[in-house]
Amino acid sequence: MTIKGWIGAVSGLPSLLVDGPCTVTVGDRVLARLGAGQHLVADALVAPGVETTYRAGGNSVSLTRPVGDWFGVYVAGRDGRSFPGLIYVSNEDPVEWSAKTTRVGGVTRWAVKDEPETGTGVIACEPAYEPFLWWILQGHHPVMLIPSAPTAGVPPRTVIVTGVSRKRLHDDLIELTVKWMAHEPHFENGQQGAVPVTTWGEWRVWGESHPGEDGWRAWSAIEVARRVQGMP
Repeated sequence: MTIKGWIGAVSGLPSLLVDGPCTVTVGDRVLARLGAGQHLVADALVAPGVETTYRAGGNSVSLTRPVGDWFGVYVAGRDGRSFPGLIYVSNEDPVEWSAKTTRVGGVTRWAVKDEPETGTGVIACEPAYEPFLWWILQGHHPVMLIPSAPTAGVPPRTVIVTGVSRKRLHDDLIELTVKWMAHEPHFENGQQGAVPVTTWGEWRVWGESHPGEDGWRAWSAIEVARRVQGMP
């Protein structure tokens, strides 16, 4: 079993080529459970600027996601891709949790399963980027919110968006307040953060910018990763 790692040239994500079957872990987090054969997987949930070790069986590789703007945030859906120019407005990152309890006859009983944490984040962007942000936030799927630079006390999160309010600050800036609930995997130790190494959109852009590459649509996923994402 082998594991090869690199940072995607276009995606900027820690990317892996792994021989299965195996389970790929990142600390206590399960990134992916893979069957037999070779697999390409990228990690969209890792914090930028922090050396991270990926393990598969007895093998490992360490990678560091590049740091973005100190004020930025990655807002990503199922493909793990965000849009540039998003600003994480400081709102002190409020998070709430309430115990699910009942009290009967002087005895306190706790629910078998706790309610997830809830919180609020504030994101600002130029008007041109607003449609993308709404498209991600209104999707019927978990959303990843990740500070684009190391930020003490604000970890990468996978959340369910429960509400959004919007206001115009001035001609060049829109602000969205995002209410969220922590996303919990369907089962204990479920996969979190795994996304494609290369999306169809990235492949298409590469092909259109290299018109002399005949037959680029017929390449294997591994060849695409080499050409588009710089896999060594």
